[in-house]
Amino acid sequence: MTRNLGALWLGCLAAAVCAVACAVWAARLYQPPSLLGFSGSNVWREGDFLASLGSSLLALGVGIVAGRAAERARAFASLVGRVLVWFALTVLLVGIWGQFVYLFTLLIAPTHSFAALRLWLLWRSYRSDLAWRR
Repeated sequence: MTRNLGALWLGCLAAAVCAVACAVWAARLYQPPSLLGFSGSNVWREGDFLASLGSSLLALGVGIVAGRAAERARAFASLVGRVLVWFALTVLLVGIWGQFVYLFTLLIAPTHSFAALRLWLLWRSYRSDLAWRR
């Protein structure tokens, strides 16, 4: 099981790095909206939106996949603690990404904090499995 958890953690970490790279790409491509009140092009074809959406979907996928193998919350207090950590990470990431991608931060920050929390839980599961097997 340890080898599977380690490989899963590395795969999820690689996908999380790709999600952050997509977010950086979105920040690089970001252009503020025009003040004319209408978009010059279709939003589905704008690079910054597509990069933000890709980053968010990758991070959400990492969180879901990593969460399947990580330990589950056994008590309500543990669940509340995880929600508070997720919220704090989201606020931190809004502060970091907000100046670069503005409104797309609302798409990127919650999913990245979800992925980070689930990766951390998967890492804890992997480390405890390693310690148990020794």
